[in-house]
Amino acid sequence: MNVSTKNLLFILPFICFVLGYSICNILIGNKTYTTPNLIGITTYEALKLTSPHQINIRIVAEKESNHIPAGTILNQKPSAGRLVKTHQPILVTTTKSPPIITAPQLTTQKQNYIETTCKDMHLKCKLYHIEYQAPAQSCIGQLPYAGDTVEDNKMTCYIAQNKVNMYIMPDLTQHSLPEVLNFLNQHSERVSIFYGSKKIKEPYTGFTKVISQKPLAGSIIKLDSKLHIYLEVA
Repeated sequence: MNVSTKNLLFILPFICFVLGYSICNILIGNKTYTTPNLIGITTYEALKLTSPHQINIRIVAEKESNHIPAGTILNQKPSAGRLVKTHQPILVTTTKSPPIITAPQLTTQKQNYIETTCKDMHLKCKLYHIEYQAPAQSCIGQLPYAGDTVEDNKMTCYIAQNKVNMYIMPDLTQHSLPEVLNFLNQHSERVSIFYGSKKIKEPYTGFTKVISQKPLAGSIIKLDSKLHIYLEVA
């Protein structure tokens, strides 16, 4: 066996390996595919598109969302339309559900406690100050109610104002007119007296008692300069 034959036999296995690898690569390996658009669909739906082509999906980040179903793809790399090879991963960012937050018990609590509690729980609390017969700066109502789920991390609380000026209108009928006028003059500068449909002025001689009134007894009234009381006398 001459030298050239020996050299050929020596390099023949390498030639066969290269030829075999090339043939296999042509037949089954390193195929390229166009990346599908995965944005807006779930990871399960995306896997049904990519698995037949042996393309992997890898979740690299998750973002909380209240409005988009969990597992929805928000972003992808490579982008749709780019060429990818078999077993090459597509990197995606998906949604996840935020943790469920239940509303704390804030009713009857002071405003500073409410603000601190909501800050610690990362809640946005809208405060409304209203006049109410309750301790100043205390919460008289909340939405959502304690124990209910907080949507979008937002709450609403109603706080009693410092100065409360709301009262229940007393029943003035069947009381003497002088007695009624003495009481009303302490609270309102606007009192109109009627006899039938006719408005009368001082002196109220001959009229002894009140027979009807506006606002009616039991009405919620605010004592201010706009309060106007109407009395009918007999």
